[in-house]
Parts: sequence; C-alpha cells; structure tokens
Amino acid sequence: MVNRSREDFLLSRVYAALVGLWIGDGMGMPVEMMTPEQIKETVGRVTGFITPVQRHIGGTAFLPAGHWTDDWQLARAILRSLVESGGYNINDIVGQHLLALKESTIGWGKATKNELLNIQRFFETGGTEGRNPATSPQLIAGQGTGNGVAMKIAALALYQVLKQGGFYRLPLVTQVKEVGLLTHADPRASVAAFAVAAVIGMVMEKPFELFWPAKKFQQQRFLRRLIALTEWAEQDGGLKSVNYTDQFFSEALGYLASNNGLLLEGSEYLRKIGTNCFALNSVPFAIGVFLRHPTDFRAGVLEAINAGGDTDTTAAMVGAMIGANVGLEGIPLEWRHFLMEHYSDDYGELLSLGSALFMQATGKVE
Repeated sequence: MVNRSREDFLLSRVYAALVGLWIGDGMGMPVEMMTPEQIKETVGRVTGFITPVQRHIGGTAFLPAGHWTDDWQLARAILRSLVESGGYNINDIVGQHLLALKESTIGWGKATKNELLNIQRFFETGGTEGRNPATSPQLIAGQGTGNGVAMKIAALALYQVLKQGGFYRLPLVTQVKEVGLLTHADPRASVAAFAVAAVIGMVMEKPFELFWPAKKFQQQRFLRRLIALTEWAEQDGGLKSVNYTDQFFSEALGYLASNNGLLLEGSEYLRKIGTNCFALNSVPFAIGVFLRHPTDFRAGVLEAINAGGDTDTTAAMVGAMIGANVGLEGIPLEWRHFLMEHYSDDYGELLSLGSALFMQATGKVE
C-alpha cells in the first residue's frame, strides 16, 4: 500500500496540474494571439495576472484578470465527468461538453464549437439532424488540427496513471482518440493531446528533474521516449495522419531533438516552430518549454505567455505539465492566493474534484 507521504505528494501534483492549467489559461488570456513584439510594446512583459490588453477575440477581451476561458472550462468538463461517472465514460464526457456549451463559448475554437453544436442538434432532433457523437467529424483540409484536444486532456492523464499505478500507453491512447474525435477530425490533434497526456503521465510516475551537467542528456532521453510514444500512437495506436503526404506530429516533435531546438527560448520558437492554434506548432513548443523548465513553474508559464500566439492554451499546457511534476508547493504562492481570493468558489470546486479524482483512481472511495 502507498504510504501517507507518498499519497500526499501524488495528491499535491494532481492539484498542481489542474491549478497550473487554470493559471496558464487565465494568465495567458489577456494577450492571446498577440505577437511578442505587441506584448512588449503594450505591457513590457507579462509577469502575473493582468486584465486583457487584446481586443480582437470576442468575449475574452473584457474578462477580469485571471478568469478562465475554454482551456480550463473544457478540462473541467472532463474532470467532472471522470468524478461523477466514477471513471471514464465517453457518453458522459459528451454530456459534460454539451453542458459547457450552454454555459459559455467564450474563447472557444471553431472546430470545438461547431462540432458540439452539431452533436447538440443530433440530440435535439432525435437523430434526424446533426452528427451522432459515435461518428467522426467530416474531415476538411486545413481544419480540425487545432489545440482543442491537447488543452483539456490533463485530467484523463492523471486518472489513468493513478488508476494503473504508473504510466501505460493503453488504454490512454484509445480514450484520447475517442475524446479527440468528438470535435477534431484530424487525428494529429489527438496525437498532440496524447503527447501532452504522456508527459503528465511520465512525470506523475517519476518526477523529472534536471541535474547538471547531465541536463541535455536527460532532456534528450525524455524527448526520445516521448517521440517513440507518439510514433506508436500514429501507427499501432490507431492515430495515423490524414494521409502520408501530411507531416506527422512525431516529426514536428522531432524538431526539438535536432538543431538545438531545446535550447531556443520562446521568441525563437515563434519564428522556428510557431505558437499559433495549429497543434503541430504549439504543442511541440509547449513541450519544449516544459523540458527547459520542468521544475520552475514561474519561468515556464511566463516564457510560454511572452512568446505570444495562442498564449492561454500554450501556457495552460505548460502549467499542467510542470504542475504535475512539481506539486502544489512548486506553484508561486501569490498566484494561488490570487485565484483563491478572486475565484473562491471555482477554486474550491477544483480542489474538491481533484481530491475526488485521486480517491476514485486509487480505489479509496468507500
């Protein structure tokens, strides 16, 4: 049986992955889709929670500092489903997404919103219109490869690694695929999500620390394992690319392992890889930031935000990954206090859901 100190450490990291995701979302939201130069000209450098300075994304431009958008909202939908269903249930996950759709679509991506509206129509018309969630979305070139799956997958990764007592690629890849194909037709969006889930799973199994002078070796070893996992997901895991002329996610991730990719700071990634809403750009970027700052939550989240682009989502992914690695004590106290002070009900729900997830996954529910 796991001893008490080990339990406390695991639970702290569950909380931190969820809090880290929300912090990244809420702190990145005010500068979403701005360039690094625009961020620098407007605020100098984001160093904490601020009110929005961007005015071109409907709904989010006038939110208060630290408020969540779609990243935490939809991650919370999966978290609620896992807790309320007592485990993974794709039908209940669909239902939680539809409840979120009614609650708010602030900041939602086009693929997520449109596909959930189609699913909602299916149920409202008794199946005569819309799309049955058991079927995949229609594949349209240039669409359905966004960050909408990767940004919300943390709770599923946490649940599976706790339930199985370690990180295993099955059944996680199958569940990520099912969740991904609810809204994103291109399987590369799901491979990207599996990569984020794998990072969270691996660090929950064994915390990742950097020791000098072996830093680069440790980064590369971790990255090689992750690339091998995504290659498996694209083939035997059933998440092949749309066709063989498209770039595979594993190939995009491989850039980090070459050309000193891991050594580039955020502004360089923006030019080399990109931090937009395309999962083959932003997810490798987020993983690269994690690998440079696996034990420094503040540095990692702020680098992701000040690099510009899809800042709320990249920072949410970075926050979840580093949070799972360092635990709640590794997240700056003033940032946690900000959320507790200004969003006490939502923060309380996060802790309650995180605790329930931990208890269920580890078999401690009476």
